[in-house]
Amino acid sequence: MKNLTKIMFFTDAHGSEVIYRKALNAAIIYKVNVLIFGGDISGKYIVPVFKINDNLFEANILGESIKAPLKDIENRADRIGGYIYLTNKEEWNNLIKEQEKMDKIYLDLAISKLKNWLKLAEDNLKPKNIKFYANIGNDDHEDLEKVIESSSFVINPNKKVVKIDDFHEMISLSYTNITPWNCYGDRDEEYLFNILDELAKKLQNPSSSIFNFHCPPFGTKIDLAPKLDQNLRPIYIAGGEPEFDHVGCKSVGQIIEKYQPLISLHGHIHESNGFEKIGKTIAFNPGSEYTSSIFKGILINLSENKLESYMFING
Repeated sequence: MKNLTKIMFFTDAHGSEVIYRKALNAAIIYKVNVLIFGGDISGKYIVPVFKINDNLFEANILGESIKAPLKDIENRADRIGGYIYLTNKEEWNNLIKEQEKMDKIYLDLAISKLKNWLKLAEDNLKPKNIKFYANIGNDDHEDLEKVIESSSFVINPNKKVVKIDDFHEMISLSYTNITPWNCYGDRDEEYLFNILDELAKKLQNPSSSIFNFHCPPFGTKIDLAPKLDQNLRPIYIAGGEPEFDHVGCKSVGQIIEKYQPLISLHGHIHESNGFEKIGKTIAFNPGSEYTSSIFKGILINLSENKLESYMFING
């Protein structure tokens, strides 16, 4: 019987406690050897919360005014990738005029949640001997990578060659091509090609390796996102359906074609779950539905030189 390495891959949790905990549980339930988090760890918003009394608080979440216990508001915010911030209306009105202070609060909240997540992973996965590689994505501030690097259990794979077992090396990159949102990890294509090529050159055996690049390859079934107008709003075609466009990274596709790894793992484009064959390589994107608290992952079985099987997980 072949020795298999069982991998669970998920990505783009964007601060969702529900998705993260489901990922840890899925790794245990499916008895994997390795769990890989493909990036975009941090949430999207700060949700200001104002105290009414000891038992009741108020907040506005996506235009809906809510009055509820603090934990209920936190749970609601979590589902949209929000970080709650206890404040008063005078302080908040001042903060929204001072972007630097607001950015500092956001980063502190993201770091605090990540530290909790790393502890949760160690408590749950370490006793099961499950390795955990957590990468940042283009949405994530570089300080989050430093937090992962400081963990005694969770492994930061970004811009490194790591061995996930005796047969398979993995290279990872958090950066993506330029997006309309000017994210922390946006880079131009020339830079991306050069850094990816330098990483791939360090592999001992590219054909049995894993590429873990946050951005999917351009022009594939796994890089299609809604086309946006000048105001960054989706463009709709006849029938009310959004128009889609390829937004992935050309350099990623070129590096996959050049080195032909066993598999490549991607995220970034939430709407484009699926896979694409590029030469001998199978490229995967599980997609993300974090705002709906739906976990999306891929269960992958690798033998020494072959992708034996895979299964998309939704739940």
